[in-house]
Amino acid sequence: MKRIKILLIIGVAGILALSGCKKKEPPVSVPTTLTMTAFGQNETTASVKAVYNQSFNTLSITAAFYDGGRLSMLVTDPKAGTFDASTSSLVASVYGKYNVNDKFVAYAGTLNITTYANTVLAGNFSFTTKDLEGEVIQVTGGTFETNFTTQ
Repeated sequence: MKRIKILLIIGVAGILALSGCKKKEPPVSVPTTLTMTAFGQNETTASVKAVYNQSFNTLSITAAFYDGGRLSMLVTDPKAGTFDASTSSLVASVYGKYNVNDKFVAYAGTLNITTYANTVLAGNFSFTTKDLEGEVIQVTGGTFETNFTTQ
């Protein structure tokens, strides 16, 4: 009888211990999209890649457009929130659609990450960029949603 009570107590304790464990949420898949206005044109693409680098604690977001233009954003210490292009927490650049070597670097503006959880990344952005010759390009109305991977 004593053995049965001990086994019963161990069994109940085991069940309680297992029921207290939180399950990790399975990854959620979202449709990938990024839109923005740059170079005086509305741009939309599904060619978006987002990677969180654990070693450097950075998040890289890149997008390629059918006309050759590219967008790159690098965030330090990523989380949901706003990042300012005038600080080192956000480095953003746009590459020219006619000359992909023409790089416009953001010196003002923001990236607002609204979702950064369970492999889902979403947000909006706008910034002012300038190339080496001083030409200024406005990037406005940027929105994105994609899954991110971790390295």
